[in-house]
Amino acid sequence: MALKEKLMADFKDAMKAKDEVAKNTISFARAAIKQYEVDHREELIDDGIIAILSKQVKMRKDALADFEKAGRTDLIESYKAEIEVLNRYLPE
Repeated sequence: MALKEKLMADFKDAMKAKDEVAKNTISFARAAIKQYEVDHREELIDDGIIAILSKQVKMRKDALADFEKAGRTDLIESYKAEIEVLNRYLPE
């Protein structure tokens, strides 16, 4: 199964399971992939999708440092959960 298809299937599963964190995270990832495809007028394959997901993880990790400085524990936990969801789709 291609990575894009796996994201769609997992999105549907998260909706059925009412898993808001997974649903929202996968939705943001799919939106970033779609935005790239529209901007560059090309269909992404797995390597390109992995690059976008890696960028999403990096953005969240960078934001974690700022949240820790500000003492925003609510956002820290939320972003850590999102990072876990995104890491499911990245190679080890």
